[in-house]
Amino acid sequence: MKVLVTGSSGLIGSALIESLTANVREVIRLLRKESAEGLLFWNPDQGVIDLGDLTGVDAVVIPADCSIADGRWNERKKARILNSRVGGTRLLADFFAESAHKPSVIVSASAVGFYGERGEDVVDESSEPGPGFLAYVSRQWEKATAPAVKAGIRVVSLHLGIVLRASGGALKKMLLPFRMGLGAVSAAGSGI
Repeated sequence: MKVLVTGSSGLIGSALIESLTANVREVIRLLRKESAEGLLFWNPDQGVIDLGDLTGVDAVVIPADCSIADGRWNERKKARILNSRVGGTRLLADFFAESAHKPSVIVSASAVGFYGERGEDVVDESSEPGPGFLAYVSRQWEKATAPAVKAGIRVVSLHLGIVLRASGGALKKMLLPFRMGLGAVSAAGSGI
């Protein structure tokens, strides 16, 4: 099996690469740095993609790009969050929709933010999208795969929750307060 992965230097992508290289015949990393030897280049912000010959690529995995955990959510940051997910996903969906060789599946990350803030409501995969910025981003992110779906490529949208890894993401930010004795245990039934 041959798998193409974007965002391979990020928190989710790096863990995914580590796991895939142990279990898959070939993993191809798609990076934003043109100088990386043996790796494919793209710049979703400028609509540039150079994938060369992708004959035999069975799957494409698109984890999130811009972290939502870093920095304040001002208008510029929110635009970056939206564009990093929608623009890159649309670029790849368009590319593979028009490609002579289509992967059998595109796995596109999305987020539980798709459901929005629902309070005590129980949600599942059949639930409608919710309100708010993250729900809007998730809806647009999933819509960006439409060209691939229309071309007959199976698309899987994952609704990922909070990423907990000591080396980054939410857990790294939570560890210091807990180590200083300032953390708290969530109450039973809080959903956490």
